[in-house]
Amino acid sequence: LMHVKAVLTLVGGILIHLTLGTLYTASNLSTYVISYLHVVKNERNMDESMSPWVFALQSLGQATCMIVGGSVQRVLGLRWAMITGCALLSLSTLCGYWTVNNFYLFCATYGMLFGVGVGVAYSSPMTAAMKWMPNRRGLANGLIVLGFGLGSLIFNFIETLIINPKNVKPVIDPTGVTKEKFFPKEIVEHMPKVFLILGLCYALMQLIGILLITEPNEEEQKQLVSETETSLVTTQSTKKSLTMKEAAKTSKFWEIWVTLLCASMTNIFVSSFYKFFGQSFIEDDFFLVLVGSISSVCNGLCRPFWGSMMDRFGYKKSMGSMLCLFCVFIGTFNFTKVGGKWMFMVWVCALYWCIGGVFAMIPTFTDKSFGSEYFGTIYGLVFTAVIFSSLCSAFFVTTMVKRIGVLGITIALACLVFVAILVTCIPKDWSYLDVKEQTEE
Repeated sequence: LMHVKAVLTLVGGILIHLTLGTLYTASNLSTYVISYLHVVKNERNMDESMSPWVFALQSLGQATCMIVGGSVQRVLGLRWAMITGCALLSLSTLCGYWTVNNFYLFCATYGMLFGVGVGVAYSSPMTAAMKWMPNRRGLANGLIVLGFGLGSLIFNFIETLIINPKNVKPVIDPTGVTKEKFFPKEIVEHMPKVFLILGLCYALMQLIGILLITEPNEEEQKQLVSETETSLVTTQSTKKSLTMKEAAKTSKFWEIWVTLLCASMTNIFVSSFYKFFGQSFIEDDFFLVLVGSISSVCNGLCRPFWGSMMDRFGYKKSMGSMLCLFCVFIGTFNFTKVGGKWMFMVWVCALYWCIGGVFAMIPTFTDKSFGSEYFGTIYGLVFTAVIFSSLCSAFFVTTMVKRIGVLGITIALACLVFVAILVTCIPKDWSYLDVKEQTEE
């Protein structure tokens, strides 16, 4: 029965994270929203330079409320944290039906409020899963956030089948104001209804997920500890967990924070801009949706993969190798315009394979480093790095994309990822709690 509860908790967590992970549909949905505002609502200032803001504000809302989610967990329990976050996410999506007529209101609801819901609900399924799998925390986290990565696989297609079922290609600005490409009026004029359908789907999936998730009781916790055979778990079970204030005073905390800052700036750019960039030389909208969906599979499947790699080889080797790949692919992303649509697909998938790795390994390493008791609040504090990265990345792309182009932006981002490599891999004056790293040092 105990193992059945663990499996059901994993299934429930994946269902919830499937809805939370739909923030990765922002690049797909933003192309329709901006076309709707520009062509139907005559908002002539709406163009591709505004595309980063929806995803950036979703990430900002998530980052600012991760600590809130951890606090709600401690005060009211995991279930209420999930209920609160999921309700906010579904409500903000439903509100998009009305607020999409004003870009700033849309950013406040489907952007910021959506992100708040993600932040409040995000860590609770992971916390529950790690309690059921104390000796495989990396795998537990990887399986839960598998859903987060796969959310856009399902909903990218749903959005496009509702809005553009005949695969009509974008055309040079029908209003004649710019030379950018937008979808025709007949395609996007009925676009708002997609938010009603999405909101209802999210609410149903979240309800099922919340009902499936449980936590081990005292007897089950004792049995789980007795089944644990690795020295890592024995060490963690006896080690005192650090509070959020204590963790923030350690050098290791700031290593994790800086790594997430650098990686998430690249994530903001890729997740909000890849479809706009693809549209500049690929006219097949279904193909671009296919790219988004296949990349979401990579984003999902890589999470248990990187979680298992971390369990086996340690944080430094796993994160370091992943960041090296990330640096190469983002630095050469602009050249996919020369290589064509299939090279574009491979590069986007490779980038998401790396992005998923960041969000699989950092929460696990945070838990290993500072203990499980205050994991929700400490990981929320780590996630404040995304507050800075989301704002900086959005401002940077909006102001610089027409000045230095995609090539200049991707080279700058590659330099940031290289900083993360240095922070992760250079020798430190502390010992990693990761047993593999201790053996090597």
